[in-house]
Amino acid sequence: MPLCQMETFGASISEVRNVATGNSNDGTLEMEGFKQRVDEIISKVDKVRIVLKIVKQVCIMCFVVIC
Repeated sequence: MPLCQMETFGASISEVRNVATGNSNDGTLEMEGFKQRVDEIISKVDKVRIVLKIVKQVCIMCFVVIC
């Protein structure tokens, strides 16, 4: 595992986004790919949160109607 990834493994997402990309060889492309994957994961998590919120509201409404 490249050093740049090892250093950011325990870092928060904002820290990862602000980290220097290091050398201009493989490291830059690798870090950009990593940042893109993090952005994709964040987007998917946001979508899951929205769906869970809707499901929770529906469950509450169903419970109220049943009682």
